[in-house]
Amino acid sequence: MKWLNILIGAVALIILLTSCGGGGGGVVVKPPAPENLKAERNWVKSGSNLTQKTDLSWDAVSGAQSYKIYRKAENQNSVTFLKSLSSTSYTDNIPSDLYIFDIDYFVSAIVNGTEGDKAKVTTSAPPPPPPFD
Repeated sequence: MKWLNILIGAVALIILLTSCGGGGGGVVVKPPAPENLKAERNWVKSGSNLTQKTDLSWDAVSGAQSYKIYRKAENQNSVTFLKSLSSTSYTDNIPSDLYIFDIDYFVSAIVNGTEGDKAKVTTSAPPPPPPFD
């Protein structure tokens, strides 16, 4: 009788492994949001032009192959995908129609093709810059 229980257990294990695609790889774990997301938003003078940019940085997520960056200004109804990259920093050159608005940035990690939770940071519109020659 003991050998029958062992045989039934072995068959059940084979069925379980087969249904999971082999070694239990059927479970998808959502990556955590990147931590310590920081943003610095500034005016930038380039020749006679004045623009805004935001420098983003965050801590690496273990196992992440890439990160996705998103932006949403307070005057917008939806989030805009900006870029997918492998580094833990990004500079956003802000469109001029968003200069006066607060902007939310979101960053998520991609691990084994699965996008994780999004970290969020909000930047306020900087005060107008002083005049320049």
